[in-house]
Amino acid sequence: IKSKLATMLNMEGAVQSAADKQQYTDIISLILGTLQSLFRKLEKPDVIGMADETMTHLCMILQNQTTLAAVQEDAIMTMGALIEVLGVDFMKYMETFMPLLIQGLSNYQDCQVCLASVGLVGDIARALDDKIIICCNELLSALLKILGSAEVHRSVKPQILSVFGDLALAVGRNFVAYKDIVLSMLDQASRATVDKDDYEMVEYLNELRESCLEAYIGIIHGLKPDNLDTVNGVPDIGLTEQHVHNMLDFIALISDDDDSMENYGLISASCGLIGDLVTIYKSLILPTLQKDSYVKLLTRGRMSKTTKTKSISVWTTKEIRKLKAAAS
Repeated sequence: IKSKLATMLNMEGAVQSAADKQQYTDIISLILGTLQSLFRKLEKPDVIGMADETMTHLCMILQNQTTLAAVQEDAIMTMGALIEVLGVDFMKYMETFMPLLIQGLSNYQDCQVCLASVGLVGDIARALDDKIIICCNELLSALLKILGSAEVHRSVKPQILSVFGDLALAVGRNFVAYKDIVLSMLDQASRATVDKDDYEMVEYLNELRESCLEAYIGIIHGLKPDNLDTVNGVPDIGLTEQHVHNMLDFIALISDDDDSMENYGLISASCGLIGDLVTIYKSLILPTLQKDSYVKLLTRGRMSKTTKTKSISVWTTKEIRKLKAAAS
């Protein structure tokens, strides 16, 4: 497969007609799809030996500005499969690959390439863990730039919010340096509104909200130290009282929206965030959680036929009951 890909890449200069070019790119996409499947089935020792050559070929595709967006997307997806199996050993390629990743993130015209590149940032964060910290300034800058651009298709933006959570989980307490700007972006996104008569936009809003929740959960878990200290009686994980209020207000907003309450992914993530906040802030937020919005949300979650949603809702409810029992 590797030799076939190398042969095809070396043939590009000989491809002239539009029909030949289409056939050429179709074959490359097929080869890349085969590599993806292969990487997902093989173990790391089996892949290490072919990683260097594969990275060389994938980078050649991404460097070529005349390559069709579909092929570039396939190359990025193949790289994601490679990263998944290599794990932290992918670090050796980051210096060479970073400019190409930033190039993909900056490709606003080709939505699928940009979207795949955002997904790849999440893959890298999960693979490299805290070693990704040396790339964080550049990656966060590129991601924030996408969020602020009117040129980017809206489908890319929820994925970026989820990736903030992946980065926070990876770098842990080091995310303190980025939390203010990221939390500000999440607060803005959480306040988004759409035309409720437009089904497509309602679906988009739910996706945006779920991504916000995933980001909040990732940030809380990333910032929370092993040994939780308190400052003036308040647990210190780097969040202000306003940050916590914003999260709780956001959850109440979701609970009070009938369209959102039909989405069990949103219910599950909302209940999970409540549970995480309860385990940290305990009785400090207990009075707020007695309000109807939160009670209704947890009740809906416990009644869910979705196993994940039900289990998370039950866990959160148990944590709240423990606090009530301790306070009485």
